[in-house]
Amino acid sequence: FTFRQTHASDNTTSLAQNNGSLQRIAGVFSIDTALGISVGFGFQPYSSVRYLISRASSVTGAGQELTSNSEFEGKGGVSTAYIGGTVRLLDELMLGVSGQYNFGKISSNVTTSFNDGNYLPSALQNTDAFNGGGFTVGVIYTGIPSLTLGAIINANASATVAHDERYISSITLDTTIKENTETDLPLTLGFGAAYTTGKFMLTGEVATSDFSTLSIRKPEFVSFRRANRVSVGASRLANPGASTTLDRWAYNIGAGYQQLYYVVNDQGIDEMYGSFGVQIPIARSTYLDSAATGGMRGTTDKGLIREVFARLSFSISIGENW
Repeated sequence: FTFRQTHASDNTTSLAQNNGSLQRIAGVFSIDTALGISVGFGFQPYSSVRYLISRASSVTGAGQELTSNSEFEGKGGVSTAYIGGTVRLLDELMLGVSGQYNFGKISSNVTTSFNDGNYLPSALQNTDAFNGGGFTVGVIYTGIPSLTLGAIINANASATVAHDERYISSITLDTTIKENTETDLPLTLGFGAAYTTGKFMLTGEVATSDFSTLSIRKPEFVSFRRANRVSVGASRLANPGASTTLDRWAYNIGAGYQQLYYVVNDQGIDEMYGSFGVQIPIARSTYLDSAATGGMRGTTDKGLIREVFARLSFSISIGENW
């Protein structure tokens, strides 16, 4: 579960927003530990949309000023359901493969109202429903002492997008447009490494996804680009047999940088963040993980919005020997 607090600002005003959601449910079953055979399944977010913006405007004509207020709201997202398995190819080499199904709806609504009773409010409602499949292949290599290397590739077939557009006015019947289109979802490549020395583990990861092939409905001033992510971390590993409680906990810190996949007003949107977390043993094979993340996204240049965000997440891992 993740709770988010965001402070959004432009050159003239600012606003605090928050939300929370269940992020992921997953399970893994070991079938043969000697051969490294296991089966895993779960649900997790692929993307999420949450925003609410209000903007006032005015138009002067025929010696009269007309003022209005427009509210822009977006919500929803795409989720991924997956099932997969692992097998040990060599003593130092593990292979994992999973199939996935991406699904979900994203809606964006624009409601405009006027302060003059001669003009009636109106609303434009857009909904895009996504459906499509894909797969992920990953490998882990442990043949170098104290070093673990990993790599993944995630590929998706074209996703079907069912678009529903509806214009609502107080004096006219609803106008509805429906159409089905397809869009390519990005190919993602990721590489990571972890080095263990004594009580500590140092980690690093890079990932890249090409969103330039994404062809979905968007404003004319928005374009898509390649998304890149770099992150590093350090952990003080837990000692389950330690006599003191604090030594039985694991502690983690991290930092990262993301070049996000969209460009607005010819301005690329980037994100920087840092995090701190702990893993607390509750009982045998049962752990509580908690992490706090803070960072900044975007810029106020070119009339855009900068977001300062904080996330607090909790997860519970429950294990049982069969």
